Amino acid sequence: VRDNEGNGIEHWYCGGSIGRSTIFSNQGCGIWVTGPTYQYPTTPDAPMLLWMNLIYGNHGGEGGGVQCSNGANPILRNNTIVRNFGGFGAGVSSIGSEPTMENSIIAFNDGAAGIRCDEAHPVTVRYCNVFGHGGGNYTGMDDATGENGNIAVDPLFADAAHSDYHLRSAAGRWQRGQWVTDIETCPCIDAGDSQRSVGDEPAPNGGRCNMGAYGTTERASRSPATRSGGPRSRGGGRPH
Repeated sequence: VRDNEGNGIEHWYCGGSIGRSTIFSNQGCGIWVTGPTYQYPTTPDAPMLLWMNLIYGNHGGEGGGVQCSNGANPILRNNTIVRNFGGFGAGVSSIGSEPTMENSIIAFNDGAAGIRCDEAHPVTVRYCNVFGHGGGNYTGMDDATGENGNIAVDPLFADAAHSDYHLRSAAGRWQRGQWVTDIETCPCIDAGDSQRSVGDEPAPNGGRCNMGAYGTTERASRSPATRSGGPRSRGGGRPH
């Protein structure tokens, strides 16, 4: 989903899911979810699920990557939300909504905080890496770094300049049809919720899923026996 003059995807008042999609270079936010889920007889109050999406380079007025409004409470699981621009929440903007974010990477978004919400409606963040935002990583809520599995470190993308957001790994990462190795290993590898399945992650996978859009998939970066990705700090740095 790319190069639209408005938002990439708009999702109004319904359940369902958007998954394994690449949403980029739209002149609005990547995904806008608005309104509570209708209670249809076949899907009573089914939550909206955004899963395994790569969302980057979108330029929204309020939310850059994902915008939630008017009682929308989606679950965002294993997404990579990077290098978007938004005036309220650069990565994820939440107004009057209570989304839940899990196993996701939200990094290097610009214009405002990485995640921003209004204080009356809490946002749940679990096992996420939120890093590198000029407007701060969190606004409207407490900094969640160090709680519920959340970290704030450079995600060590393979080649962000050319939109390759696989995670570097000394044990191997996917690159244009083959496995290659790196000197560094991304701290988002094996950092997802331990209660979630590793899915289709190739061996060695550490028995624990990776954060980000490729986590639980056959193209997840592999797990080395010894890591060299550095400490899991509270950093707030900018991309190299």
